[in-house]
Amino acid sequence: MCPLTMAREGSRVCVVRVAGGCCMAQRLAEMGIIPGASLTVLRADGGAVLIHRGGSCRMAMGREMAGRVFVVQDDAA
Repeated sequence: MCPLTMAREGSRVCVVRVAGGCCMAQRLAEMGIIPGASLTVLRADGGAVLIHRGGSCRMAMGREMAGRVFVVQDDAA
């Protein structure tokens, strides 16, 4: 398990845990970032992480927020 900021570009990951307070968890849940969600890391450089959540949903989040999302490699990819 590692933070989303440590995931390699192009890798497919599964969300295991979201750390932080209730406001942070709620904000991430509104974005669909909940335990069990499958993500593809499109970019992970500089100040933001760009992810693909499925369908046509792409989103970026700052490194601080992405650092609170813990993921594992998704073997189903």
